Amino acid sequence: MAGSLPIAGPLEVRLTFYFPRPPSHTRAQRTVPWYAPKGRDDIEKLVRSTFDAMTDSALWEDDGQVARVEASSVYADSGKHPGAWVAVFRLLGESK
Repeated sequence: MAGSLPIAGPLEVRLTFYFPRPPSHTRAQRTVPWYAPKGRDDIEKLVRSTFDAMTDSALWEDDGQVARVEASSVYADSGKHPGAWVAVFRLLGESK
């Protein structure tokens, strides 16, 4: 990432959490790529713990800087490994 840390100003964060697909899934269930394996409360906990780690690592000063969040949890299909993908963007201003 270019620039200095911690990142200042308002931020947008996009997160995708990848989980292993249970071996008990049927062939039909395996064709649903965006099935969320966790519930709403679980994804909130995943986001919160990721934000805490990013604050502790001094990526940003405080997670209160995050003005926009997009988060999803999906099964790790097509050669993807379980884990997380995180992208952080500075919001420099928006035109209407």
